[in-house]
Amino acid sequence: MSVKAVIEQLHLRTGGISASPTSVRIFLVYCDSLTDDESVALFAVDPTTSLAIPTYYSTHPTRAFLYATNIYARNCSDKQANLWEVTVNYELANAAPWYAPVVITGDQSQFDKIVDYDLATGKVVTNSAGFKFDPPLTAKRHNATISFQKAILSFDTTIPAAWVDTVNTDTFYGAAPGYAMCMGIPWQLAQWPGPTGSLTAYYTVTFNFEIKNPSEHSWFPIIADQGFYQLNSGGTAVKQILDPLFGQPVTQPWPLDGSGHAQTGPTFSYVGKTFTTYNTGTFATLAALWT
Repeated sequence: MSVKAVIEQLHLRTGGISASPTSVRIFLVYCDSLTDDESVALFAVDPTTSLAIPTYYSTHPTRAFLYATNIYARNCSDKQANLWEVTVNYELANAAPWYAPVVITGDQSQFDKIVDYDLATGKVVTNSAGFKFDPPLTAKRHNATISFQKAILSFDTTIPAAWVDTVNTDTFYGAAPGYAMCMGIPWQLAQWPGPTGSLTAYYTVTFNFEIKNPSEHSWFPIIADQGFYQLNSGGTAVKQILDPLFGQPVTQPWPLDGSGHAQTGPTFSYVGKTFTTYNTGTFATLAALWT
């Protein structure tokens, strides 16, 4: 009992895309004996081309998320007694988890923000006497959060330490540079039993980000330019700021004008200084791990 040829009937292939995608491949197996049964056809290998009938639960050659779940051999005695037709059905059955698409989740986070200045006027928030409130005025604010969860066959576990608390330098899901922060990358190592029961290690990784409200400042803080001292008129020495009403040193930080000099009042403009307090990175590098 031997096989003379295995030929795939390419013109008979079928397939579909849906919640349960499928594909069908059909082969013709020519045997050299009329007594060869289906077991010869089901495990046939072409002696010249080495084309073989797919094995049970093998993956599709071009759609690796599909598995051969049904292999059926039919003798074509109506055409030729030593000819067998082998049909291989593929479907999404217990597919490896790393073939599943990424799961994207959006939410919001709430925090209390100290209000330094009035959004409508741009003026520093003070009482009628020109002093800041103690305790300071706060307001509820919300940021958008977005998470990406993906099963990954290979994952470098040093990535979380390198990227947590990093701010984007590129546009990230609508967030301008400086407005998205990586808040955490928790991961879990698991085992997939596979079709034969042989365990394969993989990682379930979640990438968490928080995106600042575009009406707010970026993740790099803007600190009010204020203090108890100012530069003299020549900018060569430091002197105490005196309260214009009492002529005494001020008892709380006084608004500065951005060049080291005290604002004169009676109303004050908000002047801020920006500081780089977080590492930065191209978030497209991270996105490549789940896309």
